[in-house]
Amino acid sequence: MKQRVQELHLILSVNFKANDKLNIALKYEHQTKIELKNKTAKDFTTGFQTDGTRITMFPDGAKKRLDLPSQIVVGATFKPIEKLMISTGYHMYLDKNADWAGREDELDGNSWEFALGLEYSLTDNLLASAGWLKTKSGASESYQSDLSYSLPSNTVGGGFEYKINDMINVNLAGSYTMYTEGEKNFDHDFAGTGLMMPVKETYDKDVWIVAVGVNFNFGAGK
Repeated sequence: MKQRVQELHLILSVNFKANDKLNIALKYEHQTKIELKNKTAKDFTTGFQTDGTRITMFPDGAKKRLDLPSQIVVGATFKPIEKLMISTGYHMYLDKNADWAGREDELDGNSWEFALGLEYSLTDNLLASAGWLKTKSGASESYQSDLSYSLPSNTVGGGFEYKINDMINVNLAGSYTMYTEGEKNFDHDFAGTGLMMPVKETYDKDVWIVAVGVNFNFGAGK
């Protein structure tokens, strides 16, 4: 099964450099309509209608809205000393205003993130960094499902950047995200027999990320 879409996404931002130590930025991302269309070769049967017609999970040609919500971001960096930079940011996602095929009505509120980071110059060529990200989900219990769920989380990360020359930097970084366990209690129609059975689903996961990158600055020396 494939789902594809192409849309334009409006982003507006402004940056204010108060002085050599303090920098402040604001960003707004406009809500973007996303309508996904299924292209399904094989599907899962989830039940049958009264006339015997199959009910499938991803019907071929079916469309579903899953908008990108508006986003408001404020961020700042501060350099108390030459070798140290402190960065912070707050991100608000206006999820309840988006069209998620009705699932937005199952949100208790909008989701948000708060980030804090440190970057320190160990030498002229080597930088070390560390950061923390707190994410608060606005999803209610009824929103959650085994196919799509949203959980609060805390992420910690760190990395190094090595400057090979004025044109090339190499980066090595990693992060670990710890999600708060969630659950959903509901009644399930057992095998379509009308016998309702209590079910408890538990949602939890941890995520490790390791990344290596290379930055090229083609304007170096100009």
